Amino acid sequence: MDKRYESYMSLPSNYREVLSCNWQYGYDSYGNPNKRIIVRDDKNPDDAHEYRIDRNNTRCLGCAKNGKVAAKIMNGTLYILPSKDHTCEPRNWAEIQKLQREYKTNMGRKRGRTVKAETTAIKRAKVVEKASESNPEDYDAEDSYMDSLDIVAPQIIPDISKVNKAETLTKFSSSASFNTVSFYSPSAFFLSNCCKELNIEYSNDAYKFWSQILIEKVKATSRPLTVHQTKEPLYHGFSCLSLYFTGTEANTAIIREMVNRYVYRNFKTLGNCLGHDFSQYNHETPIIRDALWSFALTEIHLECLSRWFECRIAIFEGKKWKRYFNWDAEESAAPIFIMEVKDGKYNPILTLA
Repeated sequence: MDKRYESYMSLPSNYREVLSCNWQYGYDSYGNPNKRIIVRDDKNPDDAHEYRIDRNNTRCLGCAKNGKVAAKIMNGTLYILPSKDHTCEPRNWAEIQKLQREYKTNMGRKRGRTVKAETTAIKRAKVVEKASESNPEDYDAEDSYMDSLDIVAPQIIPDISKVNKAETLTKFSSSASFNTVSFYSPSAFFLSNCCKELNIEYSNDAYKFWSQILIEKVKATSRPLTVHQTKEPLYHGFSCLSLYFTGTEANTAIIREMVNRYVYRNFKTLGNCLGHDFSQYNHETPIIRDALWSFALTEIHLECLSRWFECRIAIFEGKKWKRYFNWDAEESAAPIFIMEVKDGKYNPILTLA
């Protein structure tokens, strides 16, 4: 019997029953049904909490960083903790439902491929076969906006099960191995607060962009399969932040300005970091001056950003990962901003192999 179905008497007293009209099962980002439980907030029915069903765990997606808030199902009845016990902010119900409709279109399709992308892939098949003499099904990380956005075509990658494990680790591991972590997208509340800090206007287009990112786990041996090709010719990396926060690159310049202001005022708080003691530096120290004048993101920018917004940042460059913020816990409410750097240019990663 599923361990989620426990006897009612085993529940702590602060669990409450949820009426059937106030919750539903949902899809995960790959279109797998019954992988989410979506529950209206008990204080504001326009908001909701999402719970992830992972084997024997049914826990709030947003509360993983500060302790798990679990839901319990017994005999078809859902029991949850009150909203005040959550450490996360609820998300907008309508936004969740919109994403659910998008996720549903992925049901039954290959990992990461949507209705529109599958049709396109069929048309491309003959071209791919001639160009690479490989089966086009070897890569199927298309997303719901593949044909309307500039996305780098994924490389033909051999079946991982057929690659020697030691060879894979040698070619794709980071300089220091790290725990496999779950990938979680940020809430609209998180993105809205970030936009306030950056003095830019929040847009639901940001959520559309995040819906393209079809990643569940980040491993030391992961590497980019599909990326979103940025267009910004000058401010490399800052354009990725504009996409993450607003869904477009239109705010690249102002984001660079605001991030540099933050670095200017707060770099000393980095302390002993990146092999430097930043508390001893001033604005004329070359490494600080170079960061503030740089057109592209630097390690100082990334370290400050991760602390400012309490988010995880992963950069894949030269077949290795560089990570910022705390990556010790497998489960964390901290969203992950994941990018590839190639020839000095940053691009958001949409899928991993």
